[in-house]
Amino acid sequence: MKIRIIFARTAGSLYVLLGLINLLGLLIPDVRDQIINFGAVIFRYGGFVVIGAGLLFLRKWSAYLWGTLMVANLILVYTIYGSQTSNPEGGSSLLSLVGPILIVVFFYYVWPVLSPEKPLTEKDHAH
Repeated sequence: MKIRIIFARTAGSLYVLLGLINLLGLLIPDVRDQIINFGAVIFRYGGFVVIGAGLLFLRKWSAYLWGTLMVANLILVYTIYGSQTSNPEGGSSLLSLVGPILIVVFFYYVWPVLSPEKPLTEKDHAH
């Protein structure tokens, strides 16, 4: 079980790092000029930071949030970005599925060490 915790926390650290780097990149004027929708970028990479925090604290909601974020990003691709992606055509287009499939496998692997939010007990209410 310890290796699963290490994997979850490492992935959480990477998610936080990736999200923060991309959000900090928004401070660069040249980067901001190339963004189609500022809110969508903040939503995506802010989500990465929150998912990473969930993984660092070993919470199941990080997996649910990841799934929600992936669905939302898919919707954003078709609504805001007008289906503009950098995906290649033909058989190579299947490569875009590799990342999400690997992340689903990852969450399946670390699921046993992720814990739900602990509900308040009657003892907690007494304080």
